[in-house]
Amino acid sequence: MRKGDVKQLIEMAVSVVLKEIEVDDESHLVPDEQGEYHETEGDDSRFWGNRGAGILLIARDTGNLLLVLRSRYVNEPGTWGIPGGKIDDDDESPNHAAKREAREELGYSGRIKLMPAHVFKAGQFRFHNFIGVVPKEFEPSLDWENDDAGWFSIDDLPSPLHFGIQSLLSNSRSQIQDILGSVGQ
Repeated sequence: MRKGDVKQLIEMAVSVVLKEIEVDDESHLVPDEQGEYHETEGDDSRFWGNRGAGILLIARDTGNLLLVLRSRYVNEPGTWGIPGGKIDDDDESPNHAAKREAREELGYSGRIKLMPAHVFKAGQFRFHNFIGVVPKEFEPSLDWENDDAGWFSIDDLPSPLHFGIQSLLSNSRSQIQDILGSVGQ
């Protein structure tokens, strides 16, 4: 089966499931006690798992940042963010999860100089952000979670931005600027 066929099958299956679920019906979600679904009080942000990790990639050769446009099959669709997701199990480290997400969502398995950045917190949920410097820009091979990707200057980012990248940029701006000062540009 070709990659395009698999993607089409996944899209069809997700479409069927979404049509069967009432908008206000949350019975398909796993409750907090099982560590899968979280809703922050006073906020409609939703998270899967207790821990997540993601990676903001910066190309050493240009100083550009890689952002992905989230597909309609994930939370916050149509926003630009970073590759990231649930930390798969209690034994997986956040840095391993961030690199795995880059491999899964971008098809990237090359060298990454990884640096921890801002940890987003909401209730029991923690999202570990990392900044990863790669030798040069590459053409991502996207999976179903993202519809597009692009390399952008920090001064010319696309919109709308996912709330997670907004938080990372706000809380790690000086760290990102220091890294940008030592690469590309």
